[in-house]
Amino acid sequence: MTADDESPVRAAAAVALAPDPDPKSGEALVRAVQDKSWIVRAAALDAIARRNDPALVPEIMNALNDGRLEVKYTAAAAIYHLSTLASAKGN
Repeated sequence: MTADDESPVRAAAAVALAPDPDPKSGEALVRAVQDKSWIVRAAALDAIARRNDPALVPEIMNALNDGRLEVKYTAAAAIYHLSTLASAKGN
């Protein structure tokens, strides 16, 4: 990492948005899944999973094709978690 890399700050911001119930924060997290930094993408996916909103699953499916294994695995875990919640709710 370079000294001017803001990726950790953006990743921390994604994590901070996880408990926010505002739909706009969910939209911001979905946009962050497309960030240039894999650290931010993975953090956004983790935050999306922690939101417990199964409606976001279609928005993150493309992350399964990410070039970084860390992002792919986080996406798969998020999708599994959210899909399990949807099944439990009968959706």
